[in-house]
Amino acid sequence: MSTRPEPGAGELPGRSKTAAAALVLQLQAEMRVANQALRHESKKLQRLIQALRHDLSQAEQAPLLREMGEVVKVQLARVPRGCSEVELSYPWEPERKIKVVLQRDLSPQQNVDRLFRRAKGLALGARIIQQRLEKAEDRLGKLKQLQLGASALLQSAEQLDLATIAGGQAPSATPLWRQVQDWKKSVHAVGLPTSDRVAPPTVAEQKLSRQTRGELPKGVEVFTTSSDRILLIGRKAQGNDALVTRLLRGRDVWLHVRDHTGAHGALRMQPEEPLPMAELLAAAALVAHLSGLPKGEAVDVTWTLGKYVRKVKGLAAGQVYVSQEHVVRVVVDQAVVDGFYARRNRPQA
Repeated sequence: MSTRPEPGAGELPGRSKTAAAALVLQLQAEMRVANQALRHESKKLQRLIQALRHDLSQAEQAPLLREMGEVVKVQLARVPRGCSEVELSYPWEPERKIKVVLQRDLSPQQNVDRLFRRAKGLALGARIIQQRLEKAEDRLGKLKQLQLGASALLQSAEQLDLATIAGGQAPSATPLWRQVQDWKKSVHAVGLPTSDRVAPPTVAEQKLSRQTRGELPKGVEVFTTSSDRILLIGRKAQGNDALVTRLLRGRDVWLHVRDHTGAHGALRMQPEEPLPMAELLAAAALVAHLSGLPKGEAVDVTWTLGKYVRKVKGLAAGQVYVSQEHVVRVVVDQAVVDGFYARRNRPQA
């Protein structure tokens, strides 16, 4: 009974189909998916870092927005209703002037409240943005090191193969094989694959497939929370109507930005299940984001159980009647939004 040595075990005999040649092929196969994932993840991180730096520069405007609010607050009588911009002097420094951009559809007092809300939201978000930026930069550095390691390992494998083909006593492939295993462990440690294996569908995706049979109404998107709970989002009036009339169940949690047009959300709940407040707040932040609220903005979101939401005949598309509503205040946190987008699922219609 003959035995076939594992690639990299002992010396490399022969000139054709050597263990080194087999190792090169194996190494390339192992690294193909990993390198692709590394490149994709690196590009995504570079875009995220650029966006976070932009957000951080915006967050640094919080003191200026607060200052604008103070200037307008003490001079409300000098602000005409319906104007988009006003130039005012600092009451404490009359020789200094500042231009304040306003929303025409808001009253002067409402514009003051909006400036203070934005300043507060940006100030709260600045620390979170900085932490996310540092984490993203650290991860990008690790990915670049892994990419450099992959190039070095491939070069070593090719040199080993050339040494074997040239004849004579070739070096052992065992050290290189061990280096490859260490590299693969490092890739796994950052959450990236090293093979073509397709991940099985999540529990939420399986449930969604059974519940909707892949026939979601137009204008409805599907996300999952960090604990794999389904979150349905209606986009625009048509999607909102479909969400309420066709998908919303009595025990689900319905969400909508208070006194604002935009997305409706339905957080799937099971019978007798306790209310998951952390997931409700995260879902509320996503609904606010998809309703057009800017990152860092603090906003009130109305929520209630699905059984208290109904479509009344004669109401315009997207409008519903709600009873027993509750209100939570959330900040549109980009980390939460990014997490949902990473878990977004679009079944075939």
